[in-house]
Amino acid sequence: MMTRKVVQSLLLVTYISVANAFSMSSHESTRREWLSIATSSTIATLAPTMINSFATPDVAFASEEQSSYDNPNLPPGPEERSGLVVLRVAEVAQFQEKILRAVLNGDIPDVTITPQQIVFGTQILLRNSNIAGNMKLMIETEIPRSKQKDAAIKAANTMNALQAVSSRAAKVEKEFGPIDLEELADLMEY
Repeated sequence: MMTRKVVQSLLLVTYISVANAFSMSSHESTRREWLSIATSSTIATLAPTMINSFATPDVAFASEEQSSYDNPNLPPGPEERSGLVVLRVAEVAQFQEKILRAVLNGDIPDVTITPQQIVFGTQILLRNSNIAGNMKLMIETEIPRSKQKDAAIKAANTMNALQAVSSRAAKVEKEFGPIDLEELADLMEY
């Protein structure tokens, strides 16, 4: 971090460089020439100052031990277990299926679901939850070794189904019809 003195020095040097460029240029020079002269003289003047200011450590930099701030009043965050993340994603998918079926049955009047909502929502869900990595970690750490192969197959099928929701919705170029909503709800049910 630069100190106030360094910043003031840099501003002063910049002002002097631009003033010198302006005074050295004739009235016949173009704006481009003037800018070129001003820029080159500013760079030539500032380079040593900038190098020196970055080369010497500043008082504003703290040592690495002091740079991390531990607030003793904050309670520790909950342990994020991969199985819980997978469960949350399953709950979100179940909720989305419930909404799709409610719109399909007319239980929620005047609601329109667009293909973009499904595509972006599914992709954000997959990306933010890191569901593939969390399922893999859950299988390695929380599933008995005898059932890990079956769990890996089910995890792959689940990922394929979630990707199918997004790709199926992306294929629709108009507003969802009843058939589209039912297909998406069936894919979410998986």
